[in-house]
Amino acid sequence: MKKKTKDTAYIFMEKTGAEKVVHSIMFVIFAAYALTLVFPLLWLVVQSVFPTTGANSYEHAMIQNGPFALPDGLHFENYLSALTTMKERNVNIIGMFMNSAWFILIAETWCLFWPVMTGYIFAKYKFKGKEIFYSVIIFTLTIPVMGTMGAMLRLVDNLGIYDKGPLFVIVTGVNGFTSSFLIYYGIFKGLSWDYAEAVFVDGGGNFTAFIRVMLPQAMPAIAAMMVKALIGYWNEYFQFLMYMPSTPTVASGLYKVREFATRAGKPVYYAGLVMTMIPVLILYGFMAEKMMKNLSIGGLKG
Repeated sequence: MKKKTKDTAYIFMEKTGAEKVVHSIMFVIFAAYALTLVFPLLWLVVQSVFPTTGANSYEHAMIQNGPFALPDGLHFENYLSALTTMKERNVNIIGMFMNSAWFILIAETWCLFWPVMTGYIFAKYKFKGKEIFYSVIIFTLTIPVMGTMGAMLRLVDNLGIYDKGPLFVIVTGVNGFTSSFLIYYGIFKGLSWDYAEAVFVDGGGNFTAFIRVMLPQAMPAIAAMMVKALIGYWNEYFQFLMYMPSTPTVASGLYKVREFATRAGKPVYYAGLVMTMIPVLILYGFMAEKMMKNLSIGGLKG
């Protein structure tokens, strides 16, 4: 049996000259695009190691040499300063990390449960008024957040959960009709109902069909959605600024800190931003393949 080559040159083996030219041009275009994404991150790291005082400080360098000035050395003490001095409502970066952690834990479990369940029910069961409910859900999803902000703030205050941290997330997390509902609806819609009927023939019920058969098949797609959502939760700041101001997370805390960051102290602020990127980069490094590969759902033959 002929072994498959692992050399990337095999991509061009069976292509015509015109195809090779097109693929080469596309490679250059996408490489340039990737560079535009990576360069700001690398430049942020460079800005974070400027000295904060002295003749070669960040402030003097920006005045004398412009925005593309380079530091005279690597001042990693900025990262220690960021951990100890950057605070929002007396919560330092470590506390912000902890707040982000519990928020992600609740959001990825409790808040995820509801749209998964509603997506499954609407995709696989028939009931009176289903089409009307579905139309209303689509309509509500088209309403801008700013249009309901006042009513939401009033409701949260009347319920007594304003600025209550985890309690606010748990209560408001009981929402099965978020934007992700449509994605889970599509995932379960693509699964054959023959699997569930096989469970019913064997004496199982609806709950057994969902937990033992349907949910495991959808888990690859749901897991990819969870990773994507996790990054969104990590960057979430609006909810905390509006409804939980006393519980700053990495995103909301550093957003507020930047208002008080002087020009001389910018390197310390940039160091804090770099530290907030590390968990996401590590996560993406481990989960990139799961997020990028094509997900195949199904197992029926014939």
